[in-house]
Amino acid sequence: MSDSIWLLLVFILVLVMSIGMNYFGIKYTRHSKKMRIWAAIIPLLLSPIIFFGLLSISLLIDEGGFGAAFIAVILTSGFILNALIILLSVFFMPSRS
Repeated sequence: MSDSIWLLLVFILVLVMSIGMNYFGIKYTRHSKKMRIWAAIIPLLLSPIIFFGLLSISLLIDEGGFGAAFIAVILTSGFILNALIILLSVFFMPSRS
């Protein structure tokens, strides 16, 4: 397959993971601050695994390594930023009466 198709597949994979994390992180932790904190901490703890997975997939595209590392760093930082936004949303949740 061509390099552009591999790159598109990697971007689709990260997009699906981010959408799934947002969906499950918000839907199932709607009223619980403790569960929402865990919904943000788990992706933060899994980010090294995601980084090395993206790096190994990206190395199929660019054997030199520099482009693959750039893709992995950019996409993993987006995934981490997504988890931090979920973590910050805890402070804006209404308190239960």
